[in-house]
Amino acid sequence: MAEEITFEVFGIPTPQGSKNVYRGRLVEAQSAKLKIWRQEVKDQAALAYTGELLEGALRLDVIFFMPRPKTVKRDKPTVPPDTDKLIRGVGDALTGTIFRDDSQLVEIYAEKRYADDRMPGAELKITVL
Repeated sequence: MAEEITFEVFGIPTPQGSKNVYRGRLVEAQSAKLKIWRQEVKDQAALAYTGELLEGALRLDVIFFMPRPKTVKRDKPTVPPDTDKLIRGVGDALTGTIFRDDSQLVEIYAEKRYADDRMPGAELKITVL
């Protein structure tokens, strides 16, 4: 059976913004919330996995649990943040913690749900392929 690492992270999932070129330099806007979220992902990943950095092809499964705004009645969180930007923040947080580089993620399954009956955060599973 393939090696699997699973863990949960609690907090508000925060997207990683886009990169822009400003005066010839690559700049990435980062909020304080993103730094907190990425650190929480790193901390929980380090508790879940203490081995050598994984090599080779990997699969990431992640479910983001978003806080539901009080006035929202729809079933699914079809509003920002974008799922792909949430994934970017997680991938970068796991780089150097569980795997060498997020380019090793060759399969990704992700979804957003409302955290109606649980704390906001994410459930993650990394599988060695």
